[in-house]
Amino acid sequence: PILIFSHPNVKSAKNRVRLRVGDSNWSDLVSFEAVGADFSIDMKSMLTSRWYNIGGNVSLGQGKFGMTKTIFISQRYYVVNDTM
Repeated sequence: PILIFSHPNVKSAKNRVRLRVGDSNWSDLVSFEAVGADFSIDMKSMLTSRWYNIGGNVSLGQGKFGMTKTIFISQRYYVVNDTM
């Protein structure tokens, strides 16, 4: 699961969020303001030596949702074992 946390009362964190995946630490502040921007975030697990790499994109919605920002977040790497 991906958790998102914002800081509504902190001026230096305005319009920025922190992300967390599974048992990872919270990420640095991330902004979703720039439409068309791609981003990549690395977060270290709190329990193991595992790192979580996620990426994302910010775009405008379609049609009547044209004034809405759509944020797509996914895993950065996808490994497939084709040895069988």
